[in-house]
Amino acid sequence: MSTDTLNLKKPQPQRATLYQVAEVAKVSKSTVSRVINDDASVAEETRRRVLEAIAVTGYRVNQSARALASRTTGAIALAIYEDLATYFSSEFSSSMVMALQDFFFEKDIQVVLVPAPDQRRQLRIEQYVQQRHVDGAILLGPVREDILLPDLLRDKVPLVIGGRPARTETVSFVDIDNSGVSEQVVAGLAKLGRKKIGFITGRLDNPAATDRLLGYRRGLSNAGLSQDDGLVGIGNWGFKSAVSATEQLLANHPDLDAVYASNDLMASAAIQVLKDSGRSTPRDVAVVGFDDTPLASSLSPKLSSVRQDPELYARSLGSLLLAQISNEQTTPQSTILPTQILWRDSSGTPPEN
Repeated sequence: MSTDTLNLKKPQPQRATLYQVAEVAKVSKSTVSRVINDDASVAEETRRRVLEAIAVTGYRVNQSARALASRTTGAIALAIYEDLATYFSSEFSSSMVMALQDFFFEKDIQVVLVPAPDQRRQLRIEQYVQQRHVDGAILLGPVREDILLPDLLRDKVPLVIGGRPARTETVSFVDIDNSGVSEQVVAGLAKLGRKKIGFITGRLDNPAATDRLLGYRRGLSNAGLSQDDGLVGIGNWGFKSAVSATEQLLANHPDLDAVYASNDLMASAAIQVLKDSGRSTPRDVAVVGFDDTPLASSLSPKLSSVRQDPELYARSLGSLLLAQISNEQTTPQSTILPTQILWRDSSGTPPEN
């Protein structure tokens, strides 16, 4: 009889067991389990032997069983409190989210991306996180505490916010000194002799946007320059909003000689409007952006910008959340990351320190 008619199945290779790993490493099964679960009490030499045995045997951790045993899910929620199209129009935001996914991928943790642009969806996320479908959550965007945070904080859900929340003492967060660096930008423009410095805001329901506006105003005050409301154009992080804002700034102040925009995309819009109006950058009007995205270096003239590191931001968010999940951190912690002002062609000669 032909073997074809028997419909024989090839035997499947058996998965290596914890016992087999223990035999190869010459340790107990409990020791292997402790290594798999990153128990710091295991001696380094023993850990090395177990890891080598895992590689030799091809043993694979059963994540479902591991989650049941540790009462964890192996997943975290990444909630974006903004319209996704608006949020991802920022190259910094896109790069930071990608870096977050890479950070958790290396730790074998699944990232569940959930949009939360309105109150109804935010409440749904609260239920999802409270019911422990994930081990913790990172919240990005303008987080309004009255909607989501109180219940999650009461239940001691591991939680980190990207950006400054309204009440910093209640929750861990990662941010930059938006106000302080904006003061420095205005100080630098003033040192270059600019006296009519306009500002284009981001969305003012976002603390980062309001902090940058506050720093701009403080910078003007420190330099003894006009704080005319007509020098502030309202943007929403997008190109079109910055076109309108720049046109309004020029209408209010034809003698405008500098524009500081809350992100690079809006700064590029300002440069375009200035060019269309017959003004040269930086000869007539200096321009500075924020985030130092690849766009900054591709513009002509190259854009001066405030640099913040999306990968460092992501690592800081991820590390804070993991510290909470593992109970290494039990009190709220804030992390303020460094920034750097990169003076390029769009602002003229770099100001002296």
